This record gives sequence, C-alpha cells and structure tokens, in this order.
Amino acid sequence: MTVYGQEHAFLDSLARKLKTAGSVAEKAELLFQMGDALSVDDTLKAVEHIQEGLTYIKGNTFYEGMGYFYLGRVYMEFSREKADTA
Repeated sequence: MTVYGQEHAFLDSLARKLKTAGSVAEKAELLFQMGDALSVDDTLKAVEHIQEGLTYIKGNTFYEGMGYFYLGRVYMEFSREKADTA
C-alpha cells in the first residue's frame, strides 16, 4: 500500500469512527485528527475539520486548547502569524 493509500485508509477509518462517536469530545478529537492528517495535502479541508471540531467543544478549555494546537500546526505550513495566533 502506498503512503497515499495508507493516509486515505486512515482518514476513512476516522470518518467511520466519527459517525458512531458517542460524545462531543470524541467527535472533536476525531475531527482534529482528520484535520491533522489532511494538513499537508489539503490545508483548506484540514482547517474546516478542525474548526468543525472546535464548534463541538465550545467552552471546554482543554479541548479548545487541543483544537487550536492542531489549527496552529496547519497554519505553520503557510502563515507563521496565523500559527502564532492559534
């Protein structure tokens, strides 16, 4: 299996888990992981997934911090300023 094939299989696995996730925290974590996995190939989709995850856990400072960490990792690829802000 190629690296792309492995990444695609990983994203499919996360998407299946997202459909059956029981808690909002679990959904947020899965979306953060999906965004992280997409960050090199599709930064727009990566940011969308992470921002969606952030909507699930608004007000939970631990998970918000986690989300902004992942968001900063995506932004590091193209904008140091946005990465610092996140």
